[in-house]
Amino acid sequence: MNTTFKDRFLAYLIDMFIMLIFIALVSLILNGNNTNITNLNVELDTLKDSYLNKSIGFSQFTHNYGEIAYDIDKYQVLNYIIDAFFIIGYFVFLPFFMNGQTLGKKITHIKVIEENNKYLGLNNLMMRSFITTGLLAMLISLALIYIASGWVYFVTVSIINFIQFLLVIISAFMIIYRRDKCGIEDIIGHTKVVKE
Repeated sequence: MNTTFKDRFLAYLIDMFIMLIFIALVSLILNGNNTNITNLNVELDTLKDSYLNKSIGFSQFTHNYGEIAYDIDKYQVLNYIIDAFFIIGYFVFLPFFMNGQTLGKKITHIKVIEENNKYLGLNNLMMRSFITTGLLAMLISLALIYIASGWVYFVTVSIINFIQFLLVIISAFMIIYRRDKCGIEDIIGHTKVVKE
């Protein structure tokens, strides 16, 4: 039997909470004493103050903000790589070996299955993860750090993150209103979420 939006949402919140704790710990360990990031954050604060005091215009503010954000992301590449491995491990390999369940799904008694009740493979779970966790957006952003310049990187990543946010919202509405309760991640991954 297909599951309810409430069960899926609760499982998603639990899984995102676990993911955010891991990401925060990695960031604290790798960047806790990074003076470059600290200095760039001070620069951002100064830039914001300049804009709020009307010392600089919006165009200059956004351009400088984009350049500083790019520099911060360059210093955090290792974080993003570790985060991507965690996401793949938690949202792809864990459900693969735990009968279609993450910890959130285990707690809420739901699981992911292949849509035709065939073998749930790593490809199915990876495709789901691209949408539900923002993994694809993260991987594209990582590639762009080495391809694009500061301002182009910032604008492109902002657009990608906005599209990622829209995909999650659209998927939520699909789960609520579709008869089969499938979201974008289910359609792309050829999966469905059912009661355990």
